[in-house]
Amino acid sequence: MGIFGKMLGKEKEKRSLLPVAEKELGVCIPEARRKIMEQEEREKRIEEGKASAEHQQVRRVVVPSFRDEKPRMVVEGIFAVIDTLMVKGTVASGKIQKRQHIKIGKKKFVVKDLQFEGRSAPRLLEGQSGAVFFDKAKGLTLKAGTVLEFRQK
Repeated sequence: MGIFGKMLGKEKEKRSLLPVAEKELGVCIPEARRKIMEQEEREKRIEEGKASAEHQQVRRVVVPSFRDEKPRMVVEGIFAVIDTLMVKGTVASGKIQKRQHIKIGKKKFVVKDLQFEGRSAPRLLEGQSGAVFFDKAKGLTLKAGTVLEFRQK
């Protein structure tokens, strides 16, 4: 061991003999506790979201009942992006399928896509809530509560 090794050894001995001053704890939150707190906040926001969704359900459009099996949908929301129109609603009777035709006012449309629970679906059945997509729907106006009637295949 050289001269430097001896000097370092003596320094370590001096430090170990000195009394250790206790440090005050700051606002340091351990990583595990921070993650728990973030999870609790997420759960709280989800619960608040569910509560507001329950209030929104009270204001939902009432779905009428029909005796025949003609495909009908009650409109709950309309969203337009460029030339594509997305109509959210609940199927009141029958079933709605892709490539089905609909006449709204004087314009005819073809169902390009259907979504159920956020995923593309081949059809929407009676009682299911979902979205119907149309192309070239520029200038089309619909209101919530409107009942759309589709042609059967």
